[in-house]
Amino acid sequence: MYPMACAALTTGNEPPRMGNDAFTGSPGSRFFDCTDGPLAVGANTPAMRARLAAALGLDAAAPDFGDALAAALRDRPRDQA
Repeated sequence: MYPMACAALTTGNEPPRMGNDAFTGSPGSRFFDCTDGPLAVGANTPAMRARLAAALGLDAAAPDFGDALAAALRDRPRDQA
């Protein structure tokens, strides 16, 4: 959030709303829907993303990793994610 705050203070422009997306823009860091409710995931670093991908059988280097992650979690309860 620091870069957004600096930009707002420097330019006077209001930062865009992010919704549930992380400020980092990391595809592995946001809220994901599971069968029994939302799950907050914070896999920001390459190592975290690789471990998360391995646990779910996904390709951590895929350009659509965030979409693949959302699809993999959508059909699971949170305690099996």
